[in-house]
Amino acid sequence: MIVLGLLLLCLSSQANAEVFPDDDDDSCHIQVKIIKDMVSKCGERSSSSEANFSAKTLEFVLKAVRESNGNEIQKFHSELKKELQENIGTISKMIDEFRSEMRLLANTVSEVNAKQIRVEREVSSKVSDISMNLEATRRDLNDLKSSSIRNSEKDTSHCPSDVSNLTVLPNGKKYLFSNETRVTWYEAKVLCEMQKLHLASPKTQQDLTTVHRKARELTFVPWWLSASDARSNPGQFFWHDGTSLSTNSLLWSEGEPSDYGQGNEACVWIRSNASDKLEGSKCSSYYHYICELPAACMSHK
Repeated sequence: MIVLGLLLLCLSSQANAEVFPDDDDDSCHIQVKIIKDMVSKCGERSSSSEANFSAKTLEFVLKAVRESNGNEIQKFHSELKKELQENIGTISKMIDEFRSEMRLLANTVSEVNAKQIRVEREVSSKVSDISMNLEATRRDLNDLKSSSIRNSEKDTSHCPSDVSNLTVLPNGKKYLFSNETRVTWYEAKVLCEMQKLHLASPKTQQDLTTVHRKARELTFVPWWLSASDARSNPGQFFWHDGTSLSTNSLLWSEGEPSDYGQGNEACVWIRSNASDKLEGSKCSSYYHYICELPAACMSHK
């Protein structure tokens, strides 16, 4: 009876154990060893037939324990494999969904980039067209202005009635050197026009040298001339009649023109205490000025 009780104890331990086969085998082996020892001791006190019965019973129980242990392990492996397969399937599905979303996002980004490129090209094209139209309009305005000035110069009704206050220089042209007060370029332009004159336009080195020499005789001060970029793009200079004054012209002093661009309007002047070259400065500066009699008025008395 003791032997059977110990065997049942071993079976119960095996049935309730966690799935740790190595540890359970050791435990059962220990219990079986104890049972064998007890059987051996019982055999010393019992008949040989009873001992043989106990030994056979023990072997039968041990076999059942091992088979039960193997079945539990196989069952555990089967359930674990099934669970892993389910998890792998779920993860694979998530990966596929993620890849699909990434492809969709990549397509969206490509479409946005393509649309941005199209918009940039359209804007660039429109800006180019506007710039070209604006430049054409400016040229038309300058041509119109030049034509208007040329026509007005041919009209002697715009000539001053008295030119006795003008100075005739060796180039045959008449000028008014106003060195009494300093004014801005805009004010100088108006003051000359009020006298039916215009700011001096020495377009050749000969005229520039002639005007500069006379200004130097009067006083060492800066003098306004007619050229400026006040009514055009920064750096595009024009004389009073719309004639262009290139920034590469040899009439400029070294390093000139300056003070144009970035919202500044530059106007042209000469420095009588320096070389007979043109310089540029802000039109709001205060200088003396030189007026010139229009060409159409030269023969008018």
